[in-house]
Amino acid sequence: MKIKEQADADSDTAGFGQIWVNTETPNRLYYTDDTGVDHLVQSTDEFGNVIGHPTAGDALTTADGGNVALGCNAGGALTDNLNNVAIGCHALAASADDG
Repeated sequence: MKIKEQADADSDTAGFGQIWVNTETPNRLYYTDDTGVDHLVQSTDEFGNVIGHPTAGDALTTADGGNVALGCNAGGALTDNLNNVAIGCHALAASADDG
């Protein structure tokens, strides 16, 4: 099966999701839900953070990247810095520094 790359998902249709390949380099697979939210289909997020559970990276909204989060909400309150490792529920809730 081949999927032609495109810059963005097609227009949203209620009740339907989309699988598509972005034109970025390297090409990456995305799923877009019926509300227009793009979800990268891989084990890392757009910043290069490794996510081991669907909600583990909830607070990893940093462009610094290099973080690893395993477990439910393991990133806790981490919203900046890089190269952090979190295992378990809210493991980095009070983190304010790198490492």
